[in-house]
Amino acid sequence: MGNYYRYRPSMGFGGFVLTPAVKILLIINAALYVIPALLNLDLLATPLGFLYLVPALVLRHGMIWQVFTYMFFHGGFMHFLFNMLTLWMFGTAVEQAWGTRRFAAYYLLCGVAAGICVVLVALFSRSGLVSATIGSSGAIYGLILAFGLLFPDTPVYFMFLFPLPAKYFAILMASIEFFMQWAQPGSGISHIAHLGGMLFGLLYIRLWLPRRGHRHATSSWGSEQLPWTVRVGQGYRRWQLRRARRRFDVYMREQERTKEERGREDRWVH
Repeated sequence: MGNYYRYRPSMGFGGFVLTPAVKILLIINAALYVIPALLNLDLLATPLGFLYLVPALVLRHGMIWQVFTYMFFHGGFMHFLFNMLTLWMFGTAVEQAWGTRRFAAYYLLCGVAAGICVVLVALFSRSGLVSATIGSSGAIYGLILAFGLLFPDTPVYFMFLFPLPAKYFAILMASIEFFMQWAQPGSGISHIAHLGGMLFGLLYIRLWLPRRGHRHATSSWGSEQLPWTVRVGQGYRRWQLRRARRRFDVYMREQERTKEERGREDRWVH
Protein backbone atom coordinates (compact mmCIF):
# COMPACT_ATOMS: atom_id res chain seq x y z
CA MET A 1 0.00 0.00 0.00
CA GLY A 2 2.86 2.37 0.91
CA ASN A 3 2.48 6.06 0.17
CA TYR A 4 -0.64 5.55 -1.90
CA TYR A 5 -2.88 5.54 1.16
CA ARG A 6 -0.79 7.87 3.27
CA TYR A 7 -2.83 10.27 5.33
CA ARG A 8 -1.44 13.78 5.59
CA PRO A 9 -2.31 16.05 8.50
CA SER A 10 -4.69 18.75 7.33
CA MET A 11 -5.65 22.20 8.52
CA GLY A 12 -9.27 22.85 9.20
CA PHE A 13 -12.08 23.53 11.60
CA GLY A 14 -15.27 21.51 11.90
CA GLY A 15 -16.03 20.01 8.52
CA PHE A 16 -13.56 22.26 6.68
CA VAL A 17 -10.46 20.45 5.43
CA LEU A 18 -7.55 22.09 3.63
CA THR A 19 -4.64 19.88 2.59
CA PRO A 20 -1.14 21.32 1.87
CA ALA A 21 -1.05 21.22 -1.95
CA VAL A 22 -4.67 22.32 -2.27
CA LYS A 23 -3.93 25.23 0.09
CA ILE A 24 -0.94 26.38 -2.00
CA LEU A 25 -2.87 26.06 -5.27
CA LEU A 26 -5.77 28.06 -3.85
CA ILE A 27 -3.43 30.82 -2.70
CA ILE A 28 -1.63 31.06 -6.06
CA ASN A 29 -4.84 31.08 -8.08
CA ALA A 30 -6.49 33.57 -5.74
CA ALA A 31 -3.53 35.94 -5.84
CA LEU A 32 -3.37 35.90 -9.65
CA TYR A 33 -7.09 36.59 -9.88
CA VAL A 34 -7.84 38.94 -6.99
CA ILE A 35 -4.83 41.28 -7.25
CA PRO A 36 -5.31 42.14 -10.97
CA ALA A 37 -9.06 42.48 -10.36
CA LEU A 38 -8.51 44.95 -7.52
CA LEU A 39 -6.03 46.93 -9.64
CA ASN A 40 -8.36 46.73 -12.66
CA LEU A 41 -5.54 45.33 -14.82
CA ASP A 42 -5.96 43.70 -18.20
CA LEU A 43 -3.23 41.08 -17.91
CA LEU A 44 -3.36 40.32 -21.62
CA ALA A 45 -2.06 43.84 -22.24
CA THR A 46 0.82 43.39 -19.80
CA PRO A 47 3.91 41.14 -19.93
CA LEU A 48 1.95 38.62 -17.86
CA GLY A 49 -0.14 38.09 -20.96
CA PHE A 50 2.71 35.94 -22.26
CA LEU A 51 1.79 33.45 -19.54
CA TYR A 52 -1.59 32.83 -21.19
CA LEU A 53 -1.81 29.93 -23.61
CA VAL A 54 -1.75 31.16 -27.21
CA PRO A 55 -1.06 28.22 -29.58
CA ALA A 56 0.55 30.42 -32.22
CA LEU A 57 3.12 31.68 -29.71
CA VAL A 58 3.86 28.14 -28.58
CA LEU A 59 4.25 26.74 -32.09
CA ARG A 60 5.93 29.65 -33.84
CA HIS A 61 7.92 31.33 -31.07
CA GLY A 62 8.66 28.42 -28.75
CA MET A 63 6.85 29.80 -25.70
CA ILE A 64 6.29 26.29 -24.40
CA TRP A 65 5.98 27.45 -20.78
CA GLN A 66 2.48 28.65 -21.63
CA VAL A 67 1.07 25.10 -21.50
CA PHE A 68 1.94 25.22 -17.79
CA THR A 69 1.41 28.83 -16.71
CA TYR A 70 -2.04 29.34 -18.30
CA MET A 71 -3.77 27.16 -15.67
CA PHE A 72 -3.18 29.68 -12.87
CA PHE A 73 -5.22 32.51 -14.45
CA HIS A 74 -8.98 32.92 -14.69
CA GLY A 75 -11.15 35.12 -16.84
CA GLY A 76 -14.10 35.83 -14.54
CA PHE A 77 -15.38 35.46 -11.01
CA MET A 78 -17.69 32.49 -11.68
CA HIS A 79 -14.94 30.73 -13.63
CA PHE A 80 -12.56 31.26 -10.72
CA LEU A 81 -15.14 30.34 -8.06
CA PHE A 82 -16.25 27.10 -9.72
CA ASN A 83 -12.71 25.89 -10.27
CA MET A 84 -11.53 26.71 -6.75
CA LEU A 85 -14.57 25.12 -5.09
CA THR A 86 -14.09 22.00 -7.15
CA LEU A 87 -10.36 21.96 -6.38
CA TRP A 88 -11.15 22.12 -2.67
CA MET A 89 -14.03 19.62 -2.65
CA PHE A 90 -12.39 16.90 -4.76
CA GLY A 91 -8.72 17.78 -4.37
CA THR A 92 -8.66 17.36 -0.59
CA ALA A 93 -9.87 13.76 -0.80
CA VAL A 94 -7.51 12.85 -3.65
CA GLU A 95 -4.53 14.45 -1.91
CA GLN A 96 -5.25 12.63 1.36
CA ALA A 97 -5.47 9.36 -0.56
CA TRP A 98 -2.31 9.81 -2.63
CA GLY A 99 -0.17 12.14 -0.57
CA THR A 100 0.85 15.70 -1.42
CA ARG A 101 3.65 14.94 -3.88
CA ARG A 102 1.70 12.54 -6.08
CA PHE A 103 -1.40 14.69 -5.97
CA ALA A 104 0.50 17.83 -6.99
CA ALA A 105 2.20 16.00 -9.85
CA TYR A 106 -1.10 14.59 -11.09
CA TYR A 107 -2.88 17.96 -10.92
CA LEU A 108 -0.14 19.84 -12.78
CA LEU A 109 0.31 17.11 -15.39
CA CYS A 110 -3.43 17.09 -16.09
CA GLY A 111 -3.26 20.85 -16.64
CA VAL A 112 -0.26 20.56 -18.95
CA ALA A 113 -1.88 17.71 -20.91
CA ALA A 114 -5.02 19.83 -21.32
CA GLY A 115 -2.89 22.72 -22.64
CA ILE A 116 -1.13 20.45 -25.12
CA CYS A 117 -4.52 19.25 -26.38
CA VAL A 118 -5.56 22.87 -26.93
CA VAL A 119 -2.42 23.50 -28.99
CA LEU A 120 -2.85 20.34 -31.08
CA VAL A 121 -6.51 21.05 -31.83
CA ALA A 122 -5.64 24.65 -32.74
CA LEU A 123 -3.55 23.33 -35.63
CA PHE A 124 -6.84 22.54 -37.40
CA SER A 125 -8.38 25.93 -36.68
CA ARG A 126 -6.95 29.25 -37.82
CA SER A 127 -8.88 31.23 -35.22
CA GLY A 128 -7.78 28.80 -32.50
CA LEU A 129 -4.12 29.56 -33.15
CA VAL A 130 -4.46 33.15 -31.93
CA SER A 131 -7.03 32.57 -29.18
CA ALA A 132 -5.81 32.90 -25.59
CA THR A 133 -6.74 30.11 -23.17
CA ILE A 134 -6.63 30.45 -19.39
CA GLY A 135 -8.02 28.55 -16.42
CA SER A 136 -7.39 25.45 -14.36
CA SER A 137 -10.41 23.58 -15.70
CA GLY A 138 -8.32 20.93 -17.46
CA ALA A 139 -6.63 20.00 -14.18
CA ILE A 140 -9.97 20.28 -12.32
CA TYR A 141 -11.67 17.82 -14.66
CA GLY A 142 -8.72 15.49 -14.13
CA LEU A 143 -9.49 15.68 -10.39
CA ILE A 144 -13.14 14.82 -11.02
CA LEU A 145 -11.99 11.76 -12.97
CA ALA A 146 -9.59 10.74 -10.20
CA PHE A 147 -12.25 11.11 -7.52
CA GLY A 148 -14.65 9.00 -9.57
CA LEU A 149 -12.09 6.20 -9.81
CA LEU A 150 -10.90 6.43 -6.21
CA PHE A 151 -14.34 6.65 -4.62
CA PRO A 152 -16.72 5.26 -7.27
CA ASP A 153 -19.75 4.77 -5.02
CA THR A 154 -19.48 8.00 -3.01
CA PRO A 155 -22.55 10.18 -3.68
CA VAL A 156 -21.89 13.51 -5.40
CA TYR A 157 -24.68 16.02 -5.85
CA PHE A 158 -24.93 17.11 -9.49
CA MET A 159 -25.92 20.80 -9.54
CA PHE A 160 -26.24 20.42 -5.73
CA LEU A 161 -29.61 18.70 -6.27
CA PHE A 162 -29.30 15.24 -7.78
CA PRO A 163 -27.20 12.58 -5.99
CA LEU A 164 -25.06 10.43 -8.27
CA PRO A 165 -22.33 7.90 -7.49
CA ALA A 166 -18.99 9.57 -8.17
CA LYS A 167 -18.19 7.21 -11.06
CA TYR A 168 -21.39 8.20 -12.88
CA PHE A 169 -20.86 11.86 -12.06
CA ALA A 170 -17.45 11.72 -13.77
CA ILE A 171 -18.95 9.96 -16.80
CA LEU A 172 -21.73 12.54 -16.99
CA MET A 173 -19.29 15.45 -16.87
CA ALA A 174 -17.15 13.89 -19.60
CA SER A 175 -20.24 13.26 -21.75
CA ILE A 176 -21.41 16.85 -21.38
CA GLU A 177 -18.00 18.18 -22.41
CA PHE A 178 -17.82 15.82 -25.39
CA PHE A 179 -21.26 16.91 -26.57
CA MET A 180 -20.55 20.61 -26.05
CA GLN A 181 -17.26 20.37 -27.96
CA TRP A 182 -19.13 19.37 -31.08
CA ALA A 183 -22.38 21.27 -30.51
CA GLN A 184 -20.82 24.63 -29.56
CA PRO A 185 -17.20 24.67 -30.78
CA GLY A 186 -17.05 28.49 -30.70
CA SER A 187 -18.66 29.01 -27.31
CA GLY A 188 -15.57 30.55 -25.72
CA ILE A 189 -15.16 27.57 -23.38
CA SER A 190 -12.30 25.21 -24.09
CA HIS A 191 -14.14 21.92 -23.82
CA ILE A 192 -11.20 20.17 -25.45
CA ALA A 193 -9.05 21.22 -22.47
CA HIS A 194 -11.56 19.63 -20.08
CA LEU A 195 -11.58 16.42 -22.09
CA GLY A 196 -7.79 16.47 -22.39
CA GLY A 197 -7.38 16.70 -18.62
CA MET A 198 -9.79 13.80 -18.06
CA LEU A 199 -8.18 11.65 -20.78
CA PHE A 200 -4.72 12.13 -19.33
CA GLY A 201 -6.04 11.39 -15.86
CA LEU A 202 -7.58 8.14 -17.06
CA LEU A 203 -4.36 7.02 -18.75
CA TYR A 204 -2.28 8.02 -15.73
CA ILE A 205 -4.44 6.15 -13.23
CA ARG A 206 -5.11 3.09 -15.37
CA LEU A 207 -1.67 2.63 -16.91
CA TRP A 208 0.97 4.52 -14.93
CA LEU A 209 -0.05 3.86 -11.33
CA PRO A 210 -0.33 0.05 -11.74
CA ARG A 211 3.22 -0.02 -13.13
CA ARG A 212 4.37 1.82 -10.03
CA GLY A 213 2.77 -0.86 -7.89
CA HIS A 214 -0.19 1.24 -6.75
CA ARG A 215 -3.87 0.46 -7.00
CA HIS A 216 -6.12 3.14 -8.45
CA ALA A 217 -9.10 2.65 -6.20
CA THR A 218 -9.73 2.27 -2.52
CA SER A 219 -12.63 1.38 -0.28
CA SER A 220 -10.76 1.71 3.01
CA TRP A 221 -11.36 5.39 3.62
CA GLY A 222 -13.14 6.70 6.67
CA SER A 223 -15.90 9.24 6.17
CA GLU A 224 -14.01 11.89 8.15
CA GLN A 225 -11.42 12.16 5.36
CA LEU A 226 -13.95 13.00 2.63
CA PRO A 227 -14.94 16.57 1.68
CA TRP A 228 -17.68 18.06 3.85
CA THR A 229 -20.02 18.30 0.84
CA VAL A 230 -19.74 14.54 0.33
CA ARG A 231 -20.25 13.88 4.03
CA VAL A 232 -23.35 16.08 4.00
CA GLY A 233 -24.76 13.98 1.16
CA GLN A 234 -23.99 10.79 3.02
CA GLY A 235 -25.55 12.19 6.19
CA TYR A 236 -28.71 13.13 4.28
CA ARG A 237 -29.01 9.62 2.90
CA ARG A 238 -28.55 8.12 6.37
CA TRP A 239 -31.25 10.45 7.70
CA GLN A 240 -33.60 9.33 4.92
CA LEU A 241 -32.94 5.70 5.79
CA ARG A 242 -33.56 6.32 9.50
CA ARG A 243 -36.79 8.15 8.74
CA ALA A 244 -37.96 5.36 6.44
CA ARG A 245 -37.08 2.79 9.12
CA ARG A 246 -39.07 4.70 11.76
CA ARG A 247 -42.07 4.93 9.45
CA PHE A 248 -41.85 1.23 8.77
CA ASP A 249 -41.69 0.48 12.52
CA VAL A 250 -44.76 2.66 13.11
CA TYR A 251 -46.60 0.89 10.31
CA MET A 252 -45.73 -2.55 11.71
CA ARG A 253 -46.89 -1.56 15.22
CA GLU A 254 -50.17 -0.30 13.79
CA GLN A 255 -50.62 -3.57 11.96
CA GLU A 256 -49.95 -5.54 15.15
CA ARG A 257 -52.46 -3.42 17.09
CA THR A 258 -55.02 -3.92 14.33
CA LYS A 259 -54.55 -7.70 14.50
CA GLU A 260 -54.91 -7.65 18.31
CA GLU A 261 -58.09 -5.58 18.10
CA ARG A 262 -59.52 -7.90 15.49
CA GLY A 263 -58.64 -10.88 17.70
CA ARG A 264 -60.46 -9.32 20.68
CA GLU A 265 -63.49 -8.52 18.53
CA ASP A 266 -63.60 -12.11 17.29
CA ARG A 267 -63.45 -13.45 20.88
CA TRP A 268 -66.17 -11.06 21.97
CA VAL A 269 -68.48 -12.23 19.18
CA HIS A 270 -67.90 -15.86 20.03
